[in-house]
Amino acid sequence: MPINLKTGKQRQVTEEERVRVIEERAPFWAAIIYGSHTPLIAIRKRTPEECTSDRDHLGMNTAQYTYEILEAYLVPFVHILPGVPEDHETIEDSLSVHTSVLARKCRREYGLVRSDWPLSSPDLNPIENVWHILKVRLRKRMASPEK
Repeated sequence: MPINLKTGKQRQVTEEERVRVIEERAPFWAAIIYGSHTPLIAIRKRTPEECTSDRDHLGMNTAQYTYEILEAYLVPFVHILPGVPEDHETIEDSLSVHTSVLARKCRREYGLVRSDWPLSSPDLNPIENVWHILKVRLRKRMASPEK
């Protein structure tokens, strides 16, 4: 149960609040390396016209990940780093968009090296700490009264 920020007591969440929270969720993507990072990228919600099947919930799919994330952001980021792209290893979880044929082809074409992140070890992933810091700061900002 959530806690009321003013009273510190637990409270029930109304259906309206639950729906609002779900609607306000937004996926983001970023890459980090010691001393540098990509911009924080809001992942675009696909439109109904982009639906590929009855099971498609319009979340990020392989094509969107490959063209709108890998080619648009990761490839340019890796190519400005010192050395050659093959010198830098990208580490991702085993999400299907990360392991798809299209994403593998894109990585091969641009010389990106990918390694799997060990299963069930998000606490070892450095970007998880960044996501946590961002979430804490966002919650504080949302909880503070408007000035």
